[in-house]
Formats: sequence, structure tokens, C-alpha cells
Amino acid sequence: ELPPERVGIVLCKPSRSLSTAEVFARYDLDPCECGDNDLYPAALSLCPELSDIAEAMESLGLRACMSGSGSTMFALSKAPEADASELKRLCADCFVRPVHTLDEILWV
Repeated sequence: ELPPERVGIVLCKPSRSLSTAEVFARYDLDPCECGDNDLYPAALSLCPELSDIAEAMESLGLRACMSGSGSTMFALSKAPEADASELKRLCADCFVRPVHTLDEILWV
């Protein structure tokens, strides 16, 4: 079921990509430290720029999250275009895009 209205999201990916195999090779499950994305510490060890992106997002009042095994970071946003514009300034070497969830699915 889709939410009743579109949700804004800001995507930010550093120039470096991560190999899922390498991230999982560094993954160390600690049941006492389960968070939103347990792969974040492993991805961060391979791509320290993720911390800079998270800090930039948080400086804009956004809650930074990592997608899958990285390296794309994302945050929900009430003003994705404005937040993306500011994030491009803060993370000049990154791919930054404002996006929205779908408001309907068309079956062809």
C-alpha cells in the first residue's frame, strides 16, 4: 500500500562505490549494537566519506540513513529540492538528487 501522499527524499552518493562482498567481509555482528543499518560501520571503514555525508545531512536537520550495503545515503525531506541544493554545496564531489516516492502505480 502506498502512502496517501508523496514523500520527499534526498539521495547523496560519494564518488566511491562499495562492493557488497567487501562490506560483508568487514561486517561483524555485535548483537549489543544493532542499529538502523548494521552494515554502516563496515561500509564506513571502507568509505569514510559516508560520515561527512551523514554530518552534512544532519546539519540540515535531516536524519541520515544508508541504503543497503552502501554507498548511497538518504534522508526523508519535507523540501527535497532545497535540501538537495544545500547538500550539493556541502558535498561538492557527491552525486546528489532530490526524489519523491510514487503517488500511484500504473500497470501496463
